[in-house]
Amino acid sequence: MAEIRCGIALHTGDIMYGNVGSTQRLDFTVMGTAVNGACRLETLCKVLAVPLIVSEAVALLYIRGRCNHSASTRFEVSVARLRSSPLVRL
Repeated sequence: MAEIRCGIALHTGDIMYGNVGSTQRLDFTVMGTAVNGACRLETLCKVLAVPLIVSEAVALLYIRGRCNHSASTRFEVSVARLRSSPLVRL
């Protein structure tokens, strides 16, 4: 059986979400710069060969104790950048 691999990107920010379209065809979608940033980060998972990438904004929430985390987790700072903000990968 072939191995299934995926990349996950975590980012935080303001978004708009909801149903868009007409009564004949509705789609649920999310829009905003935070969504675009998460999409760019997810693409980098393959480039950097890592399964998970978090943005600097999420890393700062983690460091400030606003996210639940295990004591054994540590961050490595990547050289890649998203609009001049450093990316952090686990």
